[in-house]
Amino acid sequence: MKEDLIRIIHALVNLDVDWNLSTNKYGLSNYIAKFSLANTTYLASSRAHERLQEHFMMNPQHNNIMRRRHRKKLNLMFEHVIPVKLIMAELRSMTDKSLNNVRVVLESSSYVVILIAMKTAHWTLK
Repeated sequence: MKEDLIRIIHALVNLDVDWNLSTNKYGLSNYIAKFSLANTTYLASSRAHERLQEHFMMNPQHNNIMRRRHRKKLNLMFEHVIPVKLIMAELRSMTDKSLNNVRVVLESSSYVVILIAMKTAHWTLK
């Protein structure tokens, strides 16, 4: 799957399109995010790791597969360590957009961390 995503991203990066259009940026950023999320390993905070272990020990039928409803229920966030926006900018700014160079950029920047979603307090000054 990751090899297919590399080929798709390579093709998109080499298109002669107006990158100021949000639809073009959205398409490329979506595939970059999918590539990162297709990793077989993730970084995780200690609290997120504990929560995941508890979840899979109590629900072995899930076979270590995390669905969106599980993430919401467990209050987990999957965040890109390097923002997709920066990866996209790097890919678009390369002078040699060969398949291998696109692969190098994607593989060196596709880290995802799992965190516990925290509700933040909203402060207002009066």
